[in-house]
Amino acid sequence: MQTGALPLDWKDALVVPIHKGGDKHAVENYIPVSLTSLSCKVFEHILYSNIIAHLKSNNLLASQQHGFSKNLSCETQATALLHDLCRSMDNKKQVDAIFLDFSKAFDRVSHVILIEKLKIFALNLKCINVIKNFLSDRRQMVVVGGNNSTMKPVTSGVPQGSVLGPLLFLLFVNDLCQNLSSNIRLFADDTVLYREISSAEDHSILQSDLDKIAKWCEENKMSLNVTKCKVMNVCRLHAVSGFDYTLNDCILETVSKYKYLGIFITSNLSWDTHVNYICSRANRSLGFIKRQLGKCSPEIKLKAYTTLVRPHLEYASCAWDPNSSTLIDVLEMVQHRAARFILHKYSRFESVTDMLKELDLSELHIRRKNARLCLFYKIHYKLTPLATPEQLSLKATQRRTDNGVSYQHFKCHTDPFYSSFFPWTVRDWNSLPADSVTLTSLDLFSSVLASSKKPE
Repeated sequence: MQTGALPLDWKDALVVPIHKGGDKHAVENYIPVSLTSLSCKVFEHILYSNIIAHLKSNNLLASQQHGFSKNLSCETQATALLHDLCRSMDNKKQVDAIFLDFSKAFDRVSHVILIEKLKIFALNLKCINVIKNFLSDRRQMVVVGGNNSTMKPVTSGVPQGSVLGPLLFLLFVNDLCQNLSSNIRLFADDTVLYREISSAEDHSILQSDLDKIAKWCEENKMSLNVTKCKVMNVCRLHAVSGFDYTLNDCILETVSKYKYLGIFITSNLSWDTHVNYICSRANRSLGFIKRQLGKCSPEIKLKAYTTLVRPHLEYASCAWDPNSSTLIDVLEMVQHRAARFILHKYSRFESVTDMLKELDLSELHIRRKNARLCLFYKIHYKLTPLATPEQLSLKATQRRTDNGVSYQHFKCHTDPFYSSFFPWTVRDWNSLPADSVTLTSLDLFSSVLASSKKPE
């Protein structure tokens, strides 16, 4: 810290490319994760903890950013976004959402621009000098199949796989949210810009905000992948107000569904597409387990199911928990097939309910309900900085049958809003007994929910 210099061998990295989807022969479909010095990571943790404490105490980070932030996640970001979309649909409004895709965002961060931005956050000068040195004179080699490339200098970007890298990226894009009239949400570089459309002027304002983002990219030497940027008209109106949004003189494609943060969002806010997608992935994983572990013990099969299959069915479920009995059954059938495989009971006369009880597996819809209630517990006791809607408020008068911390119900006119996170979970929260909602820890609250909802 005194010299502002790090040892050179702390700044060498082994880059392992991780495939993120698409053509495996295309370089752009890989994330370059850096394996860096452990000694350097310890030092980075010291810097990180002090920098983040400074940022939070002075409220310097954009509230729209949920990436790499404590007690925020893809789930909280998707939950907040979908609440806005469902509420607008409930009010018979159209929302135009523009999903933006940055091209190699982490690798394009300009070191010179980043250092200038760090000064805006009033960081200690010695700290800035250390970060400047941390970013300079970096070298990396790519490791593929046990073979190493030659060492090459790194002149831009923040190292993915380091401790400071994600935080530096957040500070770099922090001002992207400024001076916009429309709503914007970010999870690292995953960005969605959206606005309610009531008139032609709203289209123009949204286009103007899109132009501001394009200008920001130009000034900060970032690049948007125009072919992957999409527009979605979210509504259930018969007459949709159309508009050709342009980015860098290219008209953006309008789509009826988009995969955002691993969740398929559709223009009518139904969950058929997403449920079918995650069930397909879960079934493929289950098929793999059946082929590889067919002769293993039930204990190993159960562990493989809960580790490799069930997470596909529950990822960010607070944001998309379906209310349709058809979709609920489609999800449950995956677990039913897994239970038969684990216990090797395939007779149609065998009760799946008894199997789930024997395996101590709760039904998936109950687990999703408990997950929603746990997130609401964190919101109620301010364990997460997730911004809540204005309509969320405690009842002015707690009746004798209330649990003491009951909330006002949301007025809903459409099923998407009725079954969205806040309206649905408020109803579930209000039905809990007082001795549950007043528990003093999240772990205790979660365990009480789990123990009280086993299959009978």
